[in-house]
Amino acid sequence: HTMQLEVVAEGVETADQLVFLKDSGCDQAQGSLFSMPVSAGDVPRLFTAFGKQELHAFLLQTGRSTSKSVPNSSTEIQQLQTWLKNRKAQQVHACLEATGGWSEDVAIALSESDHVVSLVNPARIKAFAKSEMLRTKTDKVHHVRLRHSLMRDDSPS
Repeated sequence: HTMQLEVVAEGVETADQLVFLKDSGCDQAQGSLFSMPVSAGDVPRLFTAFGKQELHAFLLQTGRSTSKSVPNSSTEIQQLQTWLKNRKAQQVHACLEATGGWSEDVAIALSESDHVVSLVNPARIKAFAKSEMLRTKTDKVHHVRLRHSLMRDDSPS
């Protein structure tokens, strides 16, 4: 961090390791705790934004998109997972902003249900929005920013 670089931990296998990394200021993590390696093109994408009262989810699947909002509570995580099952999204790549607390609970629950989870540094989303000259800060706009900034990474180079 003193070099102004983003810190990414690889090979995270346990929840204890994730907690340690978070407490140590790690920006992102990947490893078998979240998922075994998969081809990015084979997995539906789930993008989320966390509001004060609700989680806003956007599912991109085979060229179609749907969205859903659920209240921010641990009992409502099941509602999100049921919504995914009803859309036959057996495994998604969930991209969540790493805001702590609630986002971590959702990330762990999705991971434990065999979904791929990426926790994204909020500064990355803010920087992308700034580069696109976006100033609006609503939950719906915010999760669209998240989606667009991450999908840009998937474009062929």
